[in-house]
Amino acid sequence: MMAITGQLMLPARNTTMLRLKIGRGARRWGIIGAGIVLLVVAAVLVSSSQPHKVDPAPISGFAGPSARAAFIARAPHFSANDSCGAVKFWANPGAGGTGFPAVNTGNCQAHMVPAQPAALTWKPIVASKSVCEDWVIYHTNRTGHWELFRSGKSNQPESDINLSRSLGANGADTDNAEPSLSPDRQWVAFASNRDGTWGIYAASTDGKQLQRVTQNAFAISLSPAWAPDGHALVYESASSGIWNLTVFDVGSGKESVLTDTPASDIDPYWSPDSQHIVFESARSGSWQIYVLDVASQQVTMVSDGQGNDYNPMYSPDGKQILYRAMRPSNEQNGVLYVMNADGSNPKAISDTHHNASNQAWSPDGTLIAYQSNQSSEADIFVYQPATQKTRQVTASLQTAEHYAPTWRCDSKTLVFTSDVSGTANLYSAPALPIDAPPINVKADATPLTSFNTASAQFPVSSPGQIEEASRLKLLPGITSQGSNGQPQ
Repeated sequence: MMAITGQLMLPARNTTMLRLKIGRGARRWGIIGAGIVLLVVAAVLVSSSQPHKVDPAPISGFAGPSARAAFIARAPHFSANDSCGAVKFWANPGAGGTGFPAVNTGNCQAHMVPAQPAALTWKPIVASKSVCEDWVIYHTNRTGHWELFRSGKSNQPESDINLSRSLGANGADTDNAEPSLSPDRQWVAFASNRDGTWGIYAASTDGKQLQRVTQNAFAISLSPAWAPDGHALVYESASSGIWNLTVFDVGSGKESVLTDTPASDIDPYWSPDSQHIVFESARSGSWQIYVLDVASQQVTMVSDGQGNDYNPMYSPDGKQILYRAMRPSNEQNGVLYVMNADGSNPKAISDTHHNASNQAWSPDGTLIAYQSNQSSEADIFVYQPATQKTRQVTASLQTAEHYAPTWRCDSKTLVFTSDVSGTANLYSAPALPIDAPPINVKADATPLTSFNTASAQFPVSSPGQIEEASRLKLLPGITSQGSNGQPQ
């Protein structure tokens, strides 16, 4: 564990930071459309005077080398003239509707505005103790733009509830992403651009209530995470011109700045007791994992400073942190690691020769699901810490890809996205036995949606605090001055 003090360090060379979770059917803030296309919900930064160009070699994610050329061709490009929060869409030549929006997280210094609270009347939210119900929330473009739906009756998507309901002034120009469930599952927070800029909103999961959370109608805010005790949300905000963390008390409606540095602080995740927030930051000159004590506001670096570390999340008991790392000796592959909550004893749990991402602890903490290109195409894998065994759950038959796993309440059943039908849809399958062979998704998994001309992807059930797949993004700049760092 390392305490960080002293001067901000900047990398010696200026490169564009990139973190991706790519899938053929449809992300952290750029997402590829459905069907044969890679789908990714993502946010994008490019701080250069020319349109963004990416060398295929360093691109990471679970899609293998064969997918990189297609990804680059379909990725949206932002220039220095594009404003912070601008939206472009991933190309989608196949079926499944419009490609997912990418959000520009660069040029936010130029977008910086004085605090201008929106005219909001906040209705207090009281979230009770944690419960688990076996429905999922997912992204879909079935309405013509990207919405968040809650699943209804089994395999009857027509009974699903539209929670984000973006039928306001911007109509089809509105998109919604990055859902986070309250511990009692009565509310979901998410990011939306329905009021002209990206902000945070909260909707009841019965589809009857919706209100805006963020109070500055001109600042860009993304990636909410609901505290396990239900009292607050933490999210990323660029109101100061650089990405920092803000907390919102859902009872009082009070918003407070948590971090205020010249570097980017992103990817917040609460500890189970809601006393700490783990996040990634570029304040040391590379992307590292930090823990913030909510009461004292003390920030401690817990990663080892080797390479770049991303997407941290606590284990259900709060004793460990799961994250994705790229080491100087292995910059082509994102490898999943588990370390103790104080940063000690880091250990790789995924194959170091392939890209792994979209990790998710089971509710009881006995299993970790993730996606990897270990079998060439994207597939779902499960790691069992007690035995240190790994099972490949899905088989990439018919060259389909399977990705973005989440858990049912029983800690035994997975829900994930697959494009085995030609478009992105949701399926479920058992995670165990750990020694079982992979399944043929088309023949053996249970379909939860059955869209032909639209997409359903990136489900969230448990962990409900974040939906990791829709949060992969092109990283914002290390400082407000530009984009410095390494590709994720």
